[in-house]
Amino acid sequence: MLKIMYAAACMLLPLCACAQLTISGQVYDARQSQPLQGASIQAGRRAAVSDATGNFQLQNLPPGDYTLQVRYLGYATHTQRISLQQN
Repeated sequence: MLKIMYAAACMLLPLCACAQLTISGQVYDARQSQPLQGASIQAGRRAAVSDATGNFQLQNLPPGDYTLQVRYLGYATHTQRISLQQN
């Protein structure tokens, strides 16, 4: 029985792996056009921190609707609803 479950799990793995999406972007101060390093970005259970150039990536997200939140000390939290779909 265990071998059958393992075989079934191995067959489903490629299906799960191909349905993962990525959100990427850059966090910056709109007034000064300066990147914000260390901003916290969250969508669902995934989170990231922006790098020195303000860039971030949230990887391995399944298709669906998310609330994207960006937080940075001294700035108002930015919240945006997004929908991720397979092409």
